Amino acid sequence: MPRKPGFANVAVAGRTVLLKDDASRGTGSDVDGRQREAPEPQGALLCSRCQSPVTSRSAAISMSGSHAHRFVNPHAIEFRIGCFADAPGCVGSGEESSYWTWFPGFTWQVALCRSCGEHLGWLFRSSDASFFGLILDRLAEGNW
Repeated sequence: MPRKPGFANVAVAGRTVLLKDDASRGTGSDVDGRQREAPEPQGALLCSRCQSPVTSRSAAISMSGSHAHRFVNPHAIEFRIGCFADAPGCVGSGEESSYWTWFPGFTWQVALCRSCGEHLGWLFRSSDASFFGLILDRLAEGNW
């Protein structure tokens, strides 16, 4: 798919979608002190397991120069993640850790689907920002 200025091509659930590349959105948002709202119906990204709303394409952000990243964990499992300012359909689980963090200065916590408990990615936090790194092949496009 040809690149369109101001947009990034990202594979979601086996399909390539355009995500607005808006670096002015910053490094994330404070997800702890706000009311959690459902993602927007248009451009919704759903849990591929239970089809519950997780986030939306409009929540996509750029971290370390890109929305999408490919990382390998300590068990040699490769993940392709996308960065999102918020994911109301996710809940953090377990203790925060700085071990093997993919984003220097950020701790991470496992992020599960709020509806079915599927592992969808990680919640990354620093002293002044937070964002979700979601596993792109565990998200599906849709409306509800």
